[in-house]
Amino acid sequence: MAKTDKRARKRENKQIAREARVEAVKRAKRRKSTRSTAVIGVALVIGVITLSVIRSGDSETLKTYKAAPAMTIDPAKNYTATIKTSLGDIVVALDPKAAPKAVNSFVFLAREKFFDGLTWHRVVTDFVIQSGSPDGSGSGGPGYSFEDELPTGDGYAPGSLAMANSGPNTNGSQFFIVTAKEKRDIANNGHTLFGKVTKGLDVAREIESFAPESKDGPPTRPIYIVSVRITESAA
Repeated sequence: MAKTDKRARKRENKQIAREARVEAVKRAKRRKSTRSTAVIGVALVIGVITLSVIRSGDSETLKTYKAAPAMTIDPAKNYTATIKTSLGDIVVALDPKAAPKAVNSFVFLAREKFFDGLTWHRVVTDFVIQSGSPDGSGSGGPGYSFEDELPTGDGYAPGSLAMANSGPNTNGSQFFIVTAKEKRDIANNGHTLFGKVTKGLDVAREIESFAPESKDGPPTRPIYIVSVRITESAA
């Protein structure tokens, strides 16, 4: 790659990182406002709890979800997720046939821009990178959980996209991408497998390269999800 191209990519990545940090700060401030400011109104609309908070004269809206979304995807169609990170794009082919509930939830949250501005809060050397925690602590979710759709194979291949969980049937918004160079057995196939990276596995491994000295934990520098965009097409 030419030096000018590398410099241009660095400038673009810096701009993406700045945009993601701004979004992350906004999300953090909104969350802080819901904890410290009186809730003005609560409206329940199609399973969505909208918390309307007045802060500094501006109206801010936060959303959590009372229940998993209704099934809106078509398992017969193709769904692609482009995860734009502050280090580059990761493109994933989702698998609605193997895991319709997980894909439906992921597509719903992506279209709601739930993931925009979140961090990769956990990276593990030669294993996985993980995101989807609303406050970046590794806990929390969208307010709902849904059942497992466990794989029947013998492990998780490099580039696998799977749901993180805290036990059986506790799937929410947290997910991980397998960055290991070989297929891995993860908790006896105890995580819903719902997609595979088709482009950008090198980006995922670059994120993994910022693992702490302990080789498991928050990255040594903030790395953000700028956006997750879904493309739907006929099979």
